[in-house]
Amino acid sequence: MAVRLAQEWFAICGGCEVTILDVGEPLLDILPQLEIVHMPVLMDHKLYGQTGEKTEMEIPEADVGIIAGGIRNEENKHLAQEMRRKCKTLIAMGSCACYGGIPALANLSTVQELYDKV
Repeated sequence: MAVRLAQEWFAICGGCEVTILDVGEPLLDILPQLEIVHMPVLMDHKLYGQTGEKTEMEIPEADVGIIAGGIRNEENKHLAQEMRRKCKTLIAMGSCACYGGIPALANLSTVQELYDKV
């Protein structure tokens, strides 16, 4: 029986996805054991229906959920909570998800401070 996998990304640098792909051919041996039910980097998945007609986010239930990237806004927070609710196991993957990574540099200045410098 395949493991149902959901993955979502927030404020990311992209390094985790590249690192996974760098595994190369051995990764192909794992794929038949996975049922990827949600992964925006691989599939077109609209959170609110294909035309935005729904009012609630739709994340499929999964055995394992992977979150990459830092949570930067309320929508990211809500989506992370939805992933937690729908996934039996949730994994924070990479420096951005665990510590903020490169996207966390945006927290060092206000928007107005950035406008004033530019």
